[in-house]
Amino acid sequence: MELAFWDSVKGSSSPSELQAYLTQFPDGTFAPLARARIAMVTAPPPPAPAVARAAPAPAVPATAPPPAVAAPPQQMAALPPASAPVTESSFDGTYTAQVRSGRGNSTAVLTIKDLRVTGRISEFLGLIGNGRCSIVGRLEVDGVIRDMNLDCVFGSAAAHAGRFIGRFAPDPATGKIVGQTRQEAPGTDRHGHSNTWTQGPPSSVAGAEPAPQQMAALPPATGPLPAAAFDGTYASQVRLSNVAEETAVITIKDLRISGRIGSECAFGGQLESSGEIREFHASCTGTGRASGTVRYVGRFAPDPANGQIVGKTVMQSPGMSFHGISNTWVRR
Repeated sequence: MELAFWDSVKGSSSPSELQAYLTQFPDGTFAPLARARIAMVTAPPPPAPAVARAAPAPAVPATAPPPAVAAPPQQMAALPPASAPVTESSFDGTYTAQVRSGRGNSTAVLTIKDLRVTGRISEFLGLIGNGRCSIVGRLEVDGVIRDMNLDCVFGSAAAHAGRFIGRFAPDPATGKIVGQTRQEAPGTDRHGHSNTWTQGPPSSVAGAEPAPQQMAALPPATGPLPAAAFDGTYASQVRLSNVAEETAVITIKDLRISGRIGSECAFGGQLESSGEIREFHASCTGTGRASGTVRYVGRFAPDPANGQIVGKTVMQSPGMSFHGISNTWVRR
């Protein structure tokens, strides 16, 4: 595990990612190399060598070319000039944006209340695995961001993932408050990425995660069935990562649910005697899959077509890309 961790960060120019390795393996095999690389990437550039002055050449009339100008960082979309709101509550609300992470975009949700900013990213796609992040900060009374920091946890390692600069102001087209920010994370490809924060929860924002799917129809729940009626092994294609679906196999015995996917994800839960799900969850560890617990809602009931028990569920994982995905559990 240490070698895989080191391979994922050894070429990084981000001190926080190298520090994440040292936090996890302070006395690891590659700890001296990690410290040396941190010192290298944080060292100031050496002063330019002095150049001997040559005798001035005779002046020759010529038009000097304009000096080269470095390309500016990605520009934030324009907002009208800042102006003080009537009250501190003018910016209160929930906002959603796509934030650049280590391996693509992640959905971020934040709340502003009396100029205080708090938020989360439930699934940050880091270079060393998926993590969870918090956003904390404060606005000035005119909507300019005083501070807005992004801090993440990957397993047991914590890392500062950068900050946001910019401001919140009314959109001239709609009058609604919108935020235009830029990520500051020097040494990473996230640095300079622009974000637009739109009011509303993820399901109501264009381009955000889709609304939960509807479960396929099952007949209305009847009275209690014998506990053994649901006994058996069931399989379904589930998505617990941002890469691909996997085959999950669960066993129901006396209304109790158990199962696994490999060595990283375990299923557990309980049915009511009617087949309604009382509790059904998947708990995962490791990298590449959802870190933490994902819940399922729905029920198991006889299929009208063949009388076989079948399960219809919907994943509940707000803020993650697979929130709202439907699953059908077929008896083997």
